[in-house]
Amino acid sequence: MNVPRRTRLCLALCLAMFGPLALAAESQAPTEPAVTAEARAVYERMRDSLRALKQYSVNVQSSQDEVLDYGYKLQHNAQATLDVQPPMHLRAQIDGESPRLIVYDGKTLTLSSPAEGYYAQTPAPSTLSQVVSGLIEHDVEIPLTDFLSQSLQDQLLDGVKRGLLVGSEQIDGQTCDHLAFREASVDWQLWVSQGQQALPCKLVITTRYTLGDPQYQATMKWKTDTTFAADHFTFVADKDATRIPFTTDRAAPKKEPQP
Repeated sequence: MNVPRRTRLCLALCLAMFGPLALAAESQAPTEPAVTAEARAVYERMRDSLRALKQYSVNVQSSQDEVLDYGYKLQHNAQATLDVQPPMHLRAQIDGESPRLIVYDGKTLTLSSPAEGYYAQTPAPSTLSQVVSGLIEHDVEIPLTDFLSQSLQDQLLDGVKRGLLVGSEQIDGQTCDHLAFREASVDWQLWVSQGQQALPCKLVITTRYTLGDPQYQATMKWKTDTTFAADHFTFVADKDATRIPFTTDRAAPKKEPQP
């Protein structure tokens, strides 16, 4: 929310006439919350809807800006399908410049590059949230996993300095609540579907104070009534694939967060 600016002369006159009273009133004024009640209500509905999902499949269309040294901006696009069965199963098929498959079966994490014929496996923690934290720690990117993990753990609004409900808009035929947030160095917008299930439909992150203000954008299409075969989260290597070692012995960070 923008507050009108006052000139130094006006401020000086006001202080001279009403200084003590104005300062006393200001000290007693209630502090406005960083996130408005309307925006927080939408976020909490989304968080609760995500927590209630027993299993789901979400298709993600994403784009990522890359700003070159001389200011030219490139956009990289990718598509991913995340099949999730909390708390111990994940299958992520990621297409784009570097296609890859990531499978977590509750005990083992597999990273595979089918096009190159390589895969690597490592013992993994016992919960999906710990696996996601470990992947982020080691710079293994899976579209939206950090966003979804922070939402489920109620950490998404940590660090938000301002958040508000902008209004409602149509995203892929769905009526969505449009939220806008500001943090120290990034702005991000979130569209959440209205109705019985409040699920994220679109996410835009803008990095401020960086040449070109690069953006990350993702749209999401959800299937919450899907079912998976018994072996869906079991990795089977191609007969010609070569297993290579992980660069670390575990995918989890040094200090694993609690589930």
